[in-house]
Amino acid sequence: MKKFKKNLSKTIFASFFVFQFVVTTSVMPLVANAEDIVSDSDVKSSETKVSEEVEIKDESVKDESVISDSDKEVIESDVIDSEASIVEEDSSEEVVVEEPATSENTEAPIVKETSGGDASKDIKKPEDDKKVPAVVRVCKVLLDENGHQVNGDEFPGAVFSLDVSLQGVTKTATLKADQYFENRFIFTGGNAFDAMCDEVSFSFDPSLEGPTVFANYGEEGTSGEYTWEKKYNDGDVSGDAGLYDGSNPRFWSYMDEAGLNDRTDGSVVLAGNTATGFKGQILLVNKFTGYVDPNDNGLGSITVCKVIAKRVNGTPVVASATEVPGYTFTVPWIGAPSTPGTENFNVQPMLSPDATFATNAFVTDRQIMSGSNGNDAMCQKFTNLTRGSYFYGQETISGGDDSVTWTTKYSDQVLVPVNGFEDVDTYRDNIFATGLDLNADPRGSIDANGNAFNTNADGHIVLNRSNAGRHRTLVVVNIFESKVKPPKYCEATRNLIVNGSFETPEVSNAGWDIYENGTANLGWTVAWNGINPNVSPKLEIQENVSGWQAYDGDQYAELDSDQNGHVGSLNGEPASTTISQVIDTVPGQFYKVTYQFAARPGTPESDNRLGFYVDGVLYDDVSDSGLGLTQPYWQTRIFAFYASSTQTTISFSDLGNPNSLGTLLDGVEVVCVDDSNPDNIPPKIIVIPDSVCLPQ
Repeated sequence: MKKFKKNLSKTIFASFFVFQFVVTTSVMPLVANAEDIVSDSDVKSSETKVSEEVEIKDESVKDESVISDSDKEVIESDVIDSEASIVEEDSSEEVVVEEPATSENTEAPIVKETSGGDASKDIKKPEDDKKVPAVVRVCKVLLDENGHQVNGDEFPGAVFSLDVSLQGVTKTATLKADQYFENRFIFTGGNAFDAMCDEVSFSFDPSLEGPTVFANYGEEGTSGEYTWEKKYNDGDVSGDAGLYDGSNPRFWSYMDEAGLNDRTDGSVVLAGNTATGFKGQILLVNKFTGYVDPNDNGLGSITVCKVIAKRVNGTPVVASATEVPGYTFTVPWIGAPSTPGTENFNVQPMLSPDATFATNAFVTDRQIMSGSNGNDAMCQKFTNLTRGSYFYGQETISGGDDSVTWTTKYSDQVLVPVNGFEDVDTYRDNIFATGLDLNADPRGSIDANGNAFNTNADGHIVLNRSNAGRHRTLVVVNIFESKVKPPKYCEATRNLIVNGSFETPEVSNAGWDIYENGTANLGWTVAWNGINPNVSPKLEIQENVSGWQAYDGDQYAELDSDQNGHVGSLNGEPASTTISQVIDTVPGQFYKVTYQFAARPGTPESDNRLGFYVDGVLYDDVSDSGLGLTQPYWQTRIFAFYASSTQTTISFSDLGNPNSLGTLLDGVEVVCVDDSNPDNIPPKIIVIPDSVCLPQ
């Protein structure tokens, strides 16, 4: 058998070396389980062993630049297969070495296989029973313009794809920034997952490969509005720092030929065996460099849009602002929270001025609701904003003739765009009140108490790098209802009390919150009872505190309230309140009052004492102990009075120790009763024939 001699001329040697590099260069792929991968030194050792078997016969070629056409010879040799393995075959086969690579032609030398016989007999074909699995994992780290690792939600809409080929089969690994979730460690200096990976699988015939199995990959393709600096490494990056800052670069451009870089050469070693299969890994680092549009300066905006609506038969519909003249709506910009899980917010300066709208100057300029006939919203835009976090608070409503009640709902559309009234929600202040549990949900929809909340209405707007993500719209919808004016006759089915079960405002803050006198939809006038804490009076409303159940609906009031809510001391503050409503009545008409009283579980009787008044006259003074209780024990209290004027004041007061604990109230109802028929008066009613008399 004839073989090449070792003293082949430099021309032949250079050509053979370049070919040997292109088809046999080895890398150690980066995978999570290093024991599955062969090292560079292992592969190169095998190459050296193969190359030492080559003996040189022909010494006639001396030119060091190229082999001219006239000098080309057919050299009898082993056929060198596509993976650079040297196999001894019949001497009748020939290997033709064509023109080597030059500075103008960087392709590797071409080795052509010729045969004097039937080609179909000489070329091996894969057999299904010989195929084994192979997996190539493609992992990506995203960096900002400063080289710091960032999450994929910084670049919504960006898509990255890499074609990987093995034995003529090409598959594409695709990573989408919108679905980017770190699930691998790449940089050893970090303390959390920093890369997202995708895998492509093959089934191949190892008998067609040489001693080392390679898969080929192309240059990564990207789509979206961003531009990137792309770096590759299909070898070992162990020991790199946690930041890609260039101080110890181990990532290179695709097909980086400086120093014959075998870690970006478009081929990756697949390590393994026929029993367990083969694995390889390619790491790509993408550093954000700008935008495809050269005129894009990267600044963003927040637009606040208001829709005025009304309830018709219980259903909200878009309304004209002229139906509710004189009202002013203010959406305030507020400072950042200082609660757990919010420490890493990229907080930007608070915007100014607040977004303000007036019904007397309400001009619609955009359509928000899909069912509207034309524009239905008035919008204000805040521009030239840098990327990061901005915060808004609950809207305040002032002015008007107080003839309507308002329901306010929000959506900053981070998850769902607003097309209808079902897409807006009550304000959720979880990030300000309790903070976030990022272990439960890294995206920030679980608060520190484990409660899920709607991030579309959480007071937090993030501007990111995408065009859509840098230009956000906050929609605030105000739905009004006319206040019901009772007729001047008895209508026994109507409750004359507004919000008697304390279902509004809706509690979203860890099961309880406090509401100042004058809060929209509260329905009650709130005053401190016998105390003067130098803060405005507030009513405490609870929902499922410690699993405690309301008597009617989901919420109830605690009349020994709290001065500052979740801030400061929660117990021991003097916060006894009196709440009242003025209702329309018919003089001489008989009215029945029903309400539910309970002691706060775990508190003594001295903390739980309730007074009920009609026009300032005490009708009921009741107390109870909550010691040993795990649920409120609701007592139904029923009283009656004859109205002496067209308006009557109904009041309830906490008469217990003023210490922020005790005296629960729910289910307040006042209805008129036709007392001409004794059957209409239930036995429990204490009839008060004269408002001066007290119940016995």
